[in-house]
Amino acid sequence: MGEVGSSFNLLAVQEVMSEEGAENLHLSLKQASGESWVHVMSHLIGRSSYKEAYTFFWRESEVSVSGGDAVFFDGADVFARELY
Repeated sequence: MGEVGSSFNLLAVQEVMSEEGAENLHLSLKQASGESWVHVMSHLIGRSSYKEAYTFFWRESEVSVSGGDAVFFDGADVFARELY
């Protein structure tokens, strides 16, 4: 996945099951591209025992972040998984 992902400057990944998995992809992107990458991951989100996270990865030389990240508070429980 790092080889394919390194063709892009920004990746949005759904259904990330663990921080370890996100870190493995992060390292794979660095190795495949030879460049520095950054990632940010939401907390685990879901209604039942099945929970997943969203993770954004970006090439540090091409993308900059303005502001912070947040999970949408879904007080009415409209979404199966809140937006990130």
